[in-house]
Amino acid sequence: MNTALKKLEDNNTHIMNRFRMVCEEIANMASQENVLVVPYSNPSLPFYKLLEPHKRQEVLESIEIYASILRNTLQAGHQISESKQLSWNAFKMMKLKPTSDFFNHIADHLVVEIYTSTGIQVFRNFKFFEICSYTLEDLYCRPWFELYERDSKVVEAIGMHVGQVLSGKQINCYFPSIGVHSLNEIDSPFKYKLELEIDCLAPVTDENGDTSGYFAAIERVNILNKLTAKQKNKFLESYYIEKQQQY
Repeated sequence: MNTALKKLEDNNTHIMNRFRMVCEEIANMASQENVLVVPYSNPSLPFYKLLEPHKRQEVLESIEIYASILRNTLQAGHQISESKQLSWNAFKMMKLKPTSDFFNHIADHLVVEIYTSTGIQVFRNFKFFEICSYTLEDLYCRPWFELYERDSKVVEAIGMHVGQVLSGKQINCYFPSIGVHSLNEIDSPFKYKLELEIDCLAPVTDENGDTSGYFAAIERVNILNKLTAKQKNKFLESYYIEKQQQY
C-alpha cells in the first residue's frame, strides 16, 4: 500500500476512534447525574463517516471542547446540571463573552445554548438533553433540518430576530416576540413533540471583539408526549435495531 495512503487511513481511523471515545465519555459523565445522553446509534459512526475530512476534524475539536467544559466543571467540584456554572465555564473555555445581563436570565429549568452565526450549536446545558432524544453523533454531524421540523413562518421570524442580535446593535439580551410554538423531532428514538418559547437571545463577543460570529439563546421547553422509563427503553431498543440494519 502507498505510504501516503496508509498514513491517511491511519489518521482517519484515529479520528474516528477519538470521536467515538469522546461521545462515550460525555455519555458517562451525564449518567453520573442520571441524565440520559446516547453517544451514537451505531458504533460504525455512519454520519460522522460521511463528513468531509476537514469537517470531521472541526466536529472532533468542537466535541472535545464540550467534553473539556464538562470535565473541568466536575473537577472544580460542581455538578454539570448547574446551568450557570456550566455556561460560565463554556464561555470562558471558548473565549467568548455574553452580554452583562445574560446570566441574570439563566435557570436550571431553562435550556441554554450557544450557536455560531451559521446555526451550528456549539454548547448546550444539560436541560437540553432532557428534551432531546438525538444521539451526540446526530447533533454534531447532521443538519438541523434533518432532525427537527418547525413552522416555516416561525423559522423566518427567528432568522429575523437572530439577524438583529448579530447586527452589533444589541448590547443587552434581546427578547423576541415569537411566542410559544411547536418543534418536533423527525428521526429520533422518542420522536419528541416539543412546545417551545424563546425567552431571550443575546449577542456574544469573541476574543477579537466581534459580535457577528456567535449568539446565545435561553428557552422554555416542554415535552408534550412524555414517556415512561419502560417506554424509553423499548423505543431505544427498536431504534438501535433499525439503525444497525440501515448501516
